[in-house]
Amino acid sequence: MKFWKMNGAGNSFVIFDDRKGALGLKPEQVKAIADPATGVGADQVIALESTLRGDVFMRIWNRDGSSAEACGNATRCVAWLVMEETQKDKIVVETVAGRLKADRVGPTQISVDMGSPLLKWEEIPLAERMDTRGIDLKIGPIDAPYLQLPGAVNMGNPHIIFFVPELDKIDVKAVGSLCEWHPLFPQ
Repeated sequence: MKFWKMNGAGNSFVIFDDRKGALGLKPEQVKAIADPATGVGADQVIALESTLRGDVFMRIWNRDGSSAEACGNATRCVAWLVMEETQKDKIVVETVAGRLKADRVGPTQISVDMGSPLLKWEEIPLAERMDTRGIDLKIGPIDAPYLQLPGAVNMGNPHIIFFVPELDKIDVKAVGSLCEWHPLFPQ
C-alpha cells in the first residue's frame, strides 16, 4: 500500500490515503507502523478519508495507537499533499476536533488556523485541577531544575509549554519524553 513519510517541525508522520475506505487501521497496526525499530517509525499515523465537509478528513493516531483529535504539524503535511493533488492554495481539513483551514504561503509552506485553544485543566486534560498558566512542575535535577512553571493547552492534543531563554541549551527530546509520561498528563 502506498504511503507518505513526512515531517513537520520535528514531528514525523506516516500518511495513508484511505479515501476509498479500504484501510481500516487498528491500534495494534498503528503501533507496529509507528515503531522505529520494526516499522516505518513515526510520531503519528494519519489516514486521509473522504468527507463532504471539507477537502479531506484526517484521522490521527498517536504512536501508541491512541486517537488524537487534531495536530497542526500533521495538518500542514496533509494540506500540502492535498494542495499538490488539487492545485488549490486554500483547503479545509476536517478532523475529529473540527474543520481546519489551511493556506499555502510558499511552495512548501502551509499555514493552518487551529482555532481557539482549550485552556481549562479538564479540557487539556490534566490529572488534577490547577491554573494552566503556571503549573508547579520542574524538569531536571531536584536541586537545580532547568525547566519549571510551564503552561498547558490543548490544540487537539495536550501541549505543555516551557518558556526558555536559550532553546539550544535544552534537550527537547529528553524533556518531551519526561513530560509525555508524567502522571499529570493522563493523555
